[in-house]
Amino acid sequence: MPPEERGPMAPDSATGLLEFVQPLLEAAGDDLKEMGKALKFSMMIWNVAVSAETGSAEMWARLGLMAMNLTTALRKMEARAAA
Repeated sequence: MPPEERGPMAPDSATGLLEFVQPLLEAAGDDLKEMGKALKFSMMIWNVAVSAETGSAEMWARLGLMAMNLTTALRKMEARAAA
């Protein structure tokens, strides 16, 4: 079934994700660091919502891996910013 028939909560729906993240991006203003945080947070929450809908164990495993990768990436970004 094509994404347009599945609606905005389809896992590959860029439109749904953009609508979801828009208020956070607006709140971040021109601060690139805050924009990055807003995007990462939104992607994580989006994946949780999609996982809850599909109930896929594989998706939950990928979400856990993504959370670990996100934590590592954020730590590296903070270390670079502090240096």
